[in-house]
Amino acid sequence: MSIQLNQIVDIATINMDVKRIISEELGVELQSIRSETDIVDELGAGQSDLESIKVATEHWFYIKISDENWGKMRCVHDIVHLVDVHLEIKQIEM
Repeated sequence: MSIQLNQIVDIATINMDVKRIISEELGVELQSIRSETDIVDELGAGQSDLESIKVATEHWFYIKISDENWGKMRCVHDIVHLVDVHLEIKQIEM
């Protein structure tokens, strides 16, 4: 189940949803993922894993993330912040 199109989502929910996406895509325990976890260095995500996480994140939150912005993502909190910004922009546009 993903978020609703017009749903206002708080940062704690975004954080948990991003962690769940990463956990599912990488097959790692949810409890081992912290906000400061580096998804490449600590969780061993490769290029195809990163692309899978990007696609799953876009699908879950109904957003489109540019490759340029995605390329800057290293830690869980980076992704959470990026999703939060995209959702805020969507709310303004609605």
